[in-house]
Amino acid sequence: MKFAEILVTGKVQGVWFRDFVKNNAVVLDLNGWVKNNSDGTVSAAVEGEKEIISQLINKLRIGSPLSKVQDVKVKWQPFENKFNSFKIII
Repeated sequence: MKFAEILVTGKVQGVWFRDFVKNNAVVLDLNGWVKNNSDGTVSAAVEGEKEIISQLINKLRIGSPLSKVQDVKVKWQPFENKFNSFKIII
């Protein structure tokens, strides 16, 4: 089990990207959150099996239909078991 801090850059706000992240995370049975940042990026914190988180990251690199993802940065951390669901933070 791992914890990942994810930062997505590109056209990722106003294009249903947070819903895209949440829906994919829920399908993959991952826990954590996703939020828009004031600089136009999107951040996520995700816990689960490293291989499953990697599947989510691959989906984020492609993005939602209206998004244009430039980059996805991931910082792997030790598992902390902080979350019991996946939420969009507003």
